[in-house]
Amino acid sequence: MDFKLGKDPYKADPKTIRFGYLLDSAYVIPSAFDFDKGRVAFPTNVWGNDRYGDCVMATRTNHLLRLERVETHRSVPITDQMVVDKYFQLTGGQDVGLNMLDTNRDWRTNGWNIPVSGKTRNYKIEAFGELYVKNPKQLRQGIYLMHGIQLGLSLPVSAQAQTNQGYWDVTTGPGSEPGSWGGHAVYATAYDFSNIYVYSWGMKIRVTDAFIAKYADEAWVAVDSMDKWREALDVPALKKILHDIGATAIEES
Repeated sequence: MDFKLGKDPYKADPKTIRFGYLLDSAYVIPSAFDFDKGRVAFPTNVWGNDRYGDCVMATRTNHLLRLERVETHRSVPITDQMVVDKYFQLTGGQDVGLNMLDTNRDWRTNGWNIPVSGKTRNYKIEAFGELYVKNPKQLRQGIYLMHGIQLGLSLPVSAQAQTNQGYWDVTTGPGSEPGSWGGHAVYATAYDFSNIYVYSWGMKIRVTDAFIAKYADEAWVAVDSMDKWREALDVPALKKILHDIGATAIEES
């Protein structure tokens, strides 16, 4: 398989919501957790990321599947071609990168039209924002409390040889420089004491905390429906922030 990359450099915006301030830091989470465990298996498609640099859209797809499983208790009937089509809609060309901020903004404002049972449904999120990517506890809170997180990485060449073995860990020497391979986006669904587990290219990869500390450069969470959220998320504060930054209300379709 070709391991295509395609995440553009991190894009900052002063209006980006810092979700670390909205999650209850005192909320006790388990020392190990796997969102997918005990659930009907999720699709493990590559989502076109072996042919195109659409890793950001592949990550958004894995995120959508988890959020909708929680809300509707079913899997969105999405296909690789639908993901590739959306990628081309946003980029206009093959192997053109995407940044994670703008892709999540598109998800919130424009949604994603997907055929379901003979009708077209538009899937949107109500809010999205960042976690502090250098805080291992906060990343784990995001995975447990927010049903998974999107991770952006500046991958080293040394990760290439590790990928087929299903793990990424820090190495030293030539090829270990951040970004020497390129930018990549993955979706994290599980963690234990010293690792976070992510999906990319249709496979599950164990990523050490040391690797994340050195190579991760952004982390994103999303809220599908604020009316159905856990008590650990400060929903009134989130709604006020959305109002203050001029974010328009999302209409369900």
